[in-house]
Amino acid sequence: MSEDKEFKVTDKRGLEKEEKSAVHEAAPAVEGKSADEKVNQFPEVNFINLAASLGTSCMMHLGLLENPSTKAKELDLEMAQHEIDLLTMLEIKTKGNLDQQEEGFLTQMLYELRMHFVEAKKK
Repeated sequence: MSEDKEFKVTDKRGLEKEEKSAVHEAAPAVEGKSADEKVNQFPEVNFINLAASLGTSCMMHLGLLENPSTKAKELDLEMAQHEIDLLTMLEIKTKGNLDQQEEGFLTQMLYELRMHFVEAKKK
């Protein structure tokens, strides 16, 4: 194995506007909607929305929110624990790489989910 292979890292932070335009160009028109309309119906792709999505799913499994499929509040502690574990892994793996808002959001959400999990487990 050759030792002269070069490893290159490209910092793409700050290129969000370019990425959005690439998404607009790549998104096909669906059901009579333009690519812009199709892309704009989804939340912005960022860390907080990813964490919020996992947190919302966890809240549903803790019985805090209705399951949109069944319209009922359901308790699934195993899935809730799995989602808390996923968010904890994200917290560990991104330590030192998040801005203050992202870190604060993740820390606060994990605290609240863990407290709700403990309460749900007592029932």
